[in-house]
Amino acid sequence: MANSGPFPSWDSFPNWDALSSFWSSTAGSALTGGPAGAYKSLFDTLRKQVVGRRMTVKLTSGEMTLTVTAIDADLDMRSLSVGQLNTVSISAADIVWNGWQFDRATAVLHNTHIKPSNTPVLVAAPLDLTIEMSTNALDKMIDRASSLPGRAAPKLLGRIDAGGVAQIRWARRPDIGHLEVGATIDGSTLLVKPRMVALRRARWHLPNRLPAYRIQLPKLPRELAPTSVSFSPQTIQLTGRMPEWRVAVPRRRIEEILNQLNQVGKALNLSWLGRGL
Repeated sequence: MANSGPFPSWDSFPNWDALSSFWSSTAGSALTGGPAGAYKSLFDTLRKQVVGRRMTVKLTSGEMTLTVTAIDADLDMRSLSVGQLNTVSISAADIVWNGWQFDRATAVLHNTHIKPSNTPVLVAAPLDLTIEMSTNALDKMIDRASSLPGRAAPKLLGRIDAGGVAQIRWARRPDIGHLEVGATIDGSTLLVKPRMVALRRARWHLPNRLPAYRIQLPKLPRELAPTSVSFSPQTIQLTGRMPEWRVAVPRRRIEEILNQLNQVGKALNLSWLGRGL
């Protein structure tokens, strides 16, 4: 539910001027506009600090390196006055996280609002995440699955053709043929099911009763459930949804973020965002 009713903004905390060294004179003057002006100034300042910047973020699950490419929001001053930010979209590229590489990712925070309390709480419900990765990541997932104890399997390669059809090939002889597969999501597992086998110019459709091959997906933040997988030329797209995401954002954390962003080359510590991130 969106917040309705007056919200005690960060202006209510003493010594807001402590942030003035990080804000332009334009942003600083906007604070006189009350809560709505403060929220918009803070949003604009954070966006200017991070968009286009290559940065390392420390999470409880490890470090993530990425380039933030866009932060967008449909901000309305009337809604902002009661802490409502509506839909917020954050996009990043060239992401490295826990040994995995992702080409692009976009998080869309729906019904984003600041919940009134002594300590402000940022809430989004739901949060949708879309991740795009190259076939190199598919190769890595296949390799990990085939290397599990008790499994003896030849090295395989993943490929997605120009029509968006996923293929698996034998690494030693990728030219002799391939297996065309479809994929679905089952919890945190990718179910890869063979549909057709191609050898040279011959092609055979496979019976639907053949079992699916189970491949473990990269570990996602807690409560973020994978929802779909799709293929496009040379790219795999995974989507996931978190029913609700919330985090306390007291003024000291805002100050810490701005302090860290102001120091070029320093990792941004966001381990307080949640134990599962």
